[in-house]
Amino acid sequence: MTARTVTLGAAAAANETTWFAALFHACDADPESPVPKNLDALADFLGERTRLRKVVSPDLSHWPRERRILLCRVFLGARVDLQLHSSPGAGDQLT
Repeated sequence: MTARTVTLGAAAAANETTWFAALFHACDADPESPVPKNLDALADFLGERTRLRKVVSPDLSHWPRERRILLCRVFLGARVDLQLHSSPGAGDQLT
């Protein structure tokens, strides 16, 4: 079974709330559930999911180092491919 892939454009990568919301819903979260508002909340949510895998894009290099480290830890042992890319004119994409 292949991993689910989440692809977000650069604008969404720069906006943490948009990014968390996209990840949250890509993981089949209950649409009525509140979206995680920070990395700790996202870590708690993803920690309950054992079918996730991590791939962190270098496009997150504008984030503070400690935040990137925490993000990597959040996704360790998970099965979600996270791909962040810039797609001019196409807007943000979630697949």
